[in-house]
Amino acid sequence: MNLNDKKTKKVVAGIVAGAMGMNIVPAMMPVVDSDLVGMFGIRAAEAAVPTELARNVAFTDTDTNGGQIAGNVTWEAAADESNITDYVVYYLDASDQKVGEAIGTVAKGGTYSVTINADTAIPTGATQIGVFSKNTEGESATAAKVAIVDDKSGDANNAPTVANPINDITGTAGGEAVTIDASGTFEDQDGDSLTLTAASSDESIATVTVNGTDIVVTPVAEGTATITVTADDGNGGKVNTTFGIVVSNAPTTGDGTGEDGTTGDDTAGDDTTGDDTAGDGTTGDDTAGEDGTTGDDTAGEDGTTGDDTAGDDTAGDDTTGDDTKPFSITAKGDLDRSSGIKATVNVDRISAAPDHDGSEVVIFQLMKGNEPVSIVALEKDIQSPEGLTAHFNVDGSDNNYWVKVFVFDEFNSDTNSVQTNLAQALELGKN
Repeated sequence: MNLNDKKTKKVVAGIVAGAMGMNIVPAMMPVVDSDLVGMFGIRAAEAAVPTELARNVAFTDTDTNGGQIAGNVTWEAAADESNITDYVVYYLDASDQKVGEAIGTVAKGGTYSVTINADTAIPTGATQIGVFSKNTEGESATAAKVAIVDDKSGDANNAPTVANPINDITGTAGGEAVTIDASGTFEDQDGDSLTLTAASSDESIATVTVNGTDIVVTPVAEGTATITVTADDGNGGKVNTTFGIVVSNAPTTGDGTGEDGTTGDDTAGDDTTGDDTAGDGTTGDDTAGEDGTTGDDTAGEDGTTGDDTAGDDTAGDDTTGDDTKPFSITAKGDLDRSSGIKATVNVDRISAAPDHDGSEVVIFQLMKGNEPVSIVALEKDIQSPEGLTAHFNVDGSDNNYWVKVFVFDEFNSDTNSVQTNLAQALELGKN
């Protein structure tokens, strides 16, 4: 029964009059709140929980230890306190649900403040403090709130450390960018989330950007630059690591790529004019070396058939003994053409093959049909299996593009210098 309703008041008046033995027409006897107080001891306005809330709730953590808080929760009175008797303070979770028992209660008209003692542990799940309005019917359905900001300034912070330094790289002036996955480069003892930034010592040689944990280095011009990568834990802890990039001018290519992938003038195979023109394999000084790149011995190193006059020995494909390469190249899936072209391979030492001292250079050569387009050169001292990736910013949907991968003993742009091929070349995505 709604006691504020006019029709209800008439009915109540009639009931009261009947009980008193009076013949009174209800419409002539309006009922007000003061009448109900005298008749039934209730007031209509107090028949519901409060809806008005406290204002300007504030809390500042004065405990500098992480996971603990202290300080005063303060607020101002609700705009209308006529239906409020008290204010009650609770911890709340992210969904505004109460966590645990009330922190404190303050009567209307008092000092609107509740103290949280020092070294108080933040309850599990608590992210806010809420002030509820209360009367004899109960507490308000919602609360005025303030977020808990935990002051951790007193905690000792451990700066991040370098777990896996980044190796030096090479690039070609004006060529494709080299992307380095730095997700395992740094680690943080405190488990802090690390933000990476990077800078180049000479942006006229190479520029650098960061995409999440990927370091993207773009070769610009011939020269050497140092890349500095910084990890920041957001709590004052930082650490740097550096690596170098050597940028070379793009090499001048010959008339073709040849069997061994070299780009000099021997790509057609100069073995066609050796002394063993009869092809009986009985003559020839084999002064050209194992891969036949100079072509003085048309019979090849085995000297038994004289069939090498077509220049097939330029890749060192002799199968009769001395031409075993110290490394192998295997594909890690097909070419990724979803965004440009990305080629990924594994390069590994062959235990039974002759060893190679020092660094090796892995060359990714982008081809369009039979025409070389661009290269990415990565220098590594390969002691164990290495996964390497090259990116080319071209139209990946064009199936004329494919990639050929080599391993050489060095990389230079001198077309008169012969590089030693250290692995059987691998072709990726060739139609």
